[in-house]
Amino acid sequence: MNKKKLILTVVSAVVAVAILIACFFIINNVIEAKGDGTISIEVVALDGSLMKEKDVVFHEGDTLQKLIEDNFDSVIFDDTGYGPFLKGIEGYVTPDDWSSYISILVDGIYSEVGIGDIVFVDGTKITLKISSFE
Repeated sequence: MNKKKLILTVVSAVVAVAILIACFFIINNVIEAKGDGTISIEVVALDGSLMKEKDVVFHEGDTLQKLIEDNFDSVIFDDTGYGPFLKGIEGYVTPDDWSSYISILVDGIYSEVGIGDIVFVDGTKITLKISSFE
C-alpha cells in the first residue's frame, strides 16, 4: 500500500511541476509580430484631444512595447511580473493615487489583455487613451 501511495505522490508532484512551468511560460510569453506591416498608434489625452498619432512600420519579431518605446516620447513601462505595464507616455505619467491611467484600445475596442499580450497585424489601430475613474 505504501508503494502505491509513493507512486501517486511522485506522479502528483510531476504533474504539479509541469503545470507550474506551463503557467510560467504563459504569463511571461510576449506576443511578437508574425510578419511585417504598419500599425497606427495614437495617444489621446484625458480631455479627448489627440496628443500624438503615428503610423509605425513593424517587422516580424517586433513587440508592441518596443514599437511604442521607439516611436513616442517619455515612455515609462513597469515590469509587473505579469508583463509590461504602460505607466507614462508623451509627458503623461500615471499618478500615485491612480486617479487617471492609460486605457488600451485595439481597433476601437478596449483590450482585455495587457500590451505584452496584444496580437497586432498589418492595419491594426492601437489607441492609448488617458482615462479617469471619475
